[in-house]
Amino acid sequence: MGKIGATTFRKPKRMLYTREKYIRGHMDSQIVKFSMGKRIDEPVPEVSLRSNSKIQVRSTAIEAARISLTKDLDQGLSPEGYYGRVCVQAHVITRKRRQVFGPQSDRFGQAKEYGSPSEKVVLLRPGQKIFQVYVPETHVGMAREALLSAAKKLPSTYTVTVEKPLMIGETPAARGSS
Repeated sequence: MGKIGATTFRKPKRMLYTREKYIRGHMDSQIVKFSMGKRIDEPVPEVSLRSNSKIQVRSTAIEAARISLTKDLDQGLSPEGYYGRVCVQAHVITRKRRQVFGPQSDRFGQAKEYGSPSEKVVLLRPGQKIFQVYVPETHVGMAREALLSAAKKLPSTYTVTVEKPLMIGETPAARGSS
């Protein structure tokens, strides 16, 4: 069971809270690394994980999925055999109210308490990329399986897409993809 119930932070109901200069204390994102592996210079396919719905995802969940993805890719390939990227940044700060029970709960500000900052989350739009992995053509299936296992660490549903590499002089608009 997670720290917080499944429906607590699913959809934002209020204005987003992103300005860190108004926050007492320091909130850090739990996403530690944003790039994995070694850059590949030749054109290789891009395998990416995309969101299917509009949802908020905690930065700890994204970090758990990144660790799972890196572990799966390191087992099948060496760290020089792929290049991966986290495409999202946690910048929205969620607040959590203290739970006080008993007859004095209204005296402690429980009635309309604003709450204290708890953690950072990522707002995902439908079709937004979360992870990108660049692998040679022969290892696309393995990268797809690694992304699907990483998606199990995240709430909601996700799609894995494979995009062919661009040839020299070719633009994405000429191919018809965005």
